[in-house]
Amino acid sequence: MDDLTGLVEGALGQLGRTYLISGLVPALVGVAAFQYLVIVGEPLDLFPALAEPLLGFLDGPLLTTVVLGLVLAFVPLLFNRALIRLYEGFFPGAKLLPSHLVFKRLHANLYADVAQLRAERRRLLTSYEMGGDYDEERDGQLQQIISAKHSEREPVHPVPIIPFDEANIRPTLYGNAWSVNEEYPLTRYGIDSMVFWPYLRTVTAQVDPDLLATIDGQKLLMDTTLTFSFVMVLVLIGALVSLIITGVLSLLAVAAVALLLAVAFYRASIAYVRAMGTFQGQVYDLYRHHLLERFGLEKPDDLDDEYWVWQRLAAFIRRGEPFYFE
Repeated sequence: MDDLTGLVEGALGQLGRTYLISGLVPALVGVAAFQYLVIVGEPLDLFPALAEPLLGFLDGPLLTTVVLGLVLAFVPLLFNRALIRLYEGFFPGAKLLPSHLVFKRLHANLYADVAQLRAERRRLLTSYEMGGDYDEERDGQLQQIISAKHSEREPVHPVPIIPFDEANIRPTLYGNAWSVNEEYPLTRYGIDSMVFWPYLRTVTAQVDPDLLATIDGQKLLMDTTLTFSFVMVLVLIGALVSLIITGVLSLLAVAAVALLLAVAFYRASIAYVRAMGTFQGQVYDLYRHHLLERFGLEKPDDLDDEYWVWQRLAAFIRRGEPFYFE
């Protein structure tokens, strides 16, 4: 019961921090920008009834800013996943962007050969797992070639910036950072992060709460910077529209500052996604066997065997069929 209480209290505390930091602060900045900058100093009385001073020290525009900020702060919480998907590049026509072609070309130059070799070895092991013959000589050759390919690439690109699986390439740096994070446990251990991360969070909360707090902290920073980036894009659009309507050239400066901030927050968000992925990788590396124990499964003899254990366990969780385990 104490563990459950701690989990609930931690979740509520994280929700509160998320609302205040990644919701309220960007919302207040965005509303203030539209109130005093985009509308060229003219207050935008969206709530006329609130335009009266409050207790003599909050004037109409300031009160409107505060009230709108408090309300709009819920938007990042409600649509956080949608905003992440948007920045990942999941929108119509995203794959037609020039950046997607650039990343595909980078993949062809640096990652495609390793991906093909990995796929061949996985087919070889799959055949063996399904009762076929095991070609030990070919497996040894593949291991040596893959290792040599990694040695050639790592001095130039020590950390992958796009996934090895071409199907997971996204048209944005932000989206590729997420793809790399999700590929890490699958490639190494056969762990589907979408299935097992909630389970591993529970285990990590008990065996290493500090690491989980670090991951949550990186997620909060990622959400905050991403929301700020989106708010600055809205300010940029608003400034350009207002410039067209009013002809006030000073709005060019507002638009320029908004653009620079949007890019800066976007780059910061990418850095936090990568940092979060590093800490999540530690969870998979250090505590995945704790989860196997919770499921009553023994530690596999090697990583190739472990790959199939996680694959079968994921299939069992998704489908519920008992025949995935002897």
